[in-house]
Amino acid sequence: MSSAPLQQATGRVCARQHTGWADIGERHLFFWFHEARHDEQDAPLMIWFQGGPGGSSLHGMLYENGPCLSDGANGTEFNPNSWTEHFNIIYLDRPAGVGFSYVDDYSDETSYPSRAEESALDIISFIKLFYEAFPDFADADLHLAGESYAGRYIPSIASTILEYNDFLTSAPDVKAALATIPLRSSMLGNPWISPAEQLVSILCQGVKSC
Repeated sequence: MSSAPLQQATGRVCARQHTGWADIGERHLFFWFHEARHDEQDAPLMIWFQGGPGGSSLHGMLYENGPCLSDGANGTEFNPNSWTEHFNIIYLDRPAGVGFSYVDDYSDETSYPSRAEESALDIISFIKLFYEAFPDFADADLHLAGESYAGRYIPSIASTILEYNDFLTSAPDVKAALATIPLRSSMLGNPWISPAEQLVSILCQGVKSC
């Protein structure tokens, strides 16, 4: 994992932050990590996933819950309601090919994850690399959060993490070398889970709201 600390050149500091790529074989996942404004060593850790599919998590960072929001004039402004008030947040571009995340050979279709389960394994690899680069946050409670199509991503990722933890628990020799991932919750905002049912409900909700 390669990362670099960032500093805001002028004005009020939005948050202590780091950005870089996690190298997972031929895939390279881009992340932007913001430490919590208060008690970062004791604050929980969150990974934010955008929807799409194919949406960059930087959208959520710059237009929704990040420490600095786009001001519409090629700059940023301090967000007093940022979730980084009380959370350490990783904004992650995934799967490989989304946003600033990339693969070594774009012409090779096998370079991209083709199934949700495969992409979820990349997230576990990312988390392990993140803990190596930022060991102070390895024991923090982990929360997965996102919106829209992340309602499909996050359950798959959470399930894979739980299976990974169960495997470590059942294999003492392996557990001695690898730590479990302290997943505590999943948060889904307006999730795109079942289009057939959700599209029908839009009409019903609209009629009742009139």
